[in-house]
Amino acid sequence: MQFRCAHTSHPDWRFATEMVLTELERQRLAGTHSPEASLGIVYLTEALGEHVHEIVHLLKTRTGLKDWIGTIGQGVLASGVEYIEKPAMAVLLPDLPPHSASVFSGLLRPPARNARAANGAWLADHAIVHACSTAPDLPDLVQDMAGKLHSGNLIGGLTSSRKRAWQIANDVIEGGMSGVVLSSQVRLLTRVTQGCQPVGPAHDITEHDGHLIYLLDGTPALDVLLADLGAPPGGLIAEQYMQRISQGLFAALAEEGADTAVDYQVRNLVALDPDKRSIAIAHHVHNKQQLLFCTRDAAAARNDLIRICTEIRELLETTPIRGALYYSCISRSDFLFGGHTTEMEIIQQELGDIPLIGLFASGEIAGNRLYGHSGVLSVFY
Repeated sequence: MQFRCAHTSHPDWRFATEMVLTELERQRLAGTHSPEASLGIVYLTEALGEHVHEIVHLLKTRTGLKDWIGTIGQGVLASGVEYIEKPAMAVLLPDLPPHSASVFSGLLRPPARNARAANGAWLADHAIVHACSTAPDLPDLVQDMAGKLHSGNLIGGLTSSRKRAWQIANDVIEGGMSGVVLSSQVRLLTRVTQGCQPVGPAHDITEHDGHLIYLLDGTPALDVLLADLGAPPGGLIAEQYMQRISQGLFAALAEEGADTAVDYQVRNLVALDPDKRSIAIAHHVHNKQQLLFCTRDAAAARNDLIRICTEIRELLETTPIRGALYYSCISRSDFLFGGHTTEMEIIQQELGDIPLIGLFASGEIAGNRLYGHSGVLSVFY
């Protein structure tokens, strides 16, 4: 059966929580959704985040669930609707196999990577995670956590709160990374959707130093950038090209062997050096990576979201979706979809009215990578 799921918007934290609890109980009594639950996932917008301690206490008391995870964002998502810059909350109650979910934080250790359950399942196979957007060395933190899992796969997002960056890992905490480690008995299917349109082909990074890139395909990086924009190499940067560079041009990094048409990490282009003909991006690069320049594109974002929904639908065929999580970059809603509920409507049209909640994040996590300007859709089946 599908997981129980509820969401609402109301300025009074107690009334909002009661509304959610009432809907969850209605679903349980109606028999339309799974009456059992082994984990609670809750996302709150900033206005309700001020009362996160009281909300978590009430959710625990009324549901009888001790294991809860979640965080705060500028916006939360639910099936067919987005709540941005308003007091709102969304709750999902997954019904998972016994002993298949272990909440972790800086105070709670996850199971060891090679630990097995009595039935042979890996206890630490994959995880749902939340992290503070101001934590140092975030990409390394993501990689380190992925290395503690048998599959190496994470899903989640960075807290996008401009106030206190609260996370929920049974208790209310702040900073670092937290979430839930899931056993191999929990079946999740995840896809990443991009919101950019590539400008030119992918290039090999052939000389670099940290976040500075000197050569692409053996050619000065700035000259490659200008050539992709259609400008002549060398000399000063014409005003028309400088305007394009300053108004939404990004650098996308693809790992060795990745499909550069769909699988890349978008990072800001932060500096150009006309003398050294180099560029700087907001990410430390390494050998064997490729780079492509890209711009935000509404049509490409819409088509790519439809693409991943179609892939999920075709891969699962007749297998029902029990619930879903979606993490979208906070910049996608306004810049790519006009601030409407378009993303949620597309998912609803493509996958049906499934129990889904999510977060507008400051960065999106999938596999062992930290993405930007993207969306991460993961479904339980």
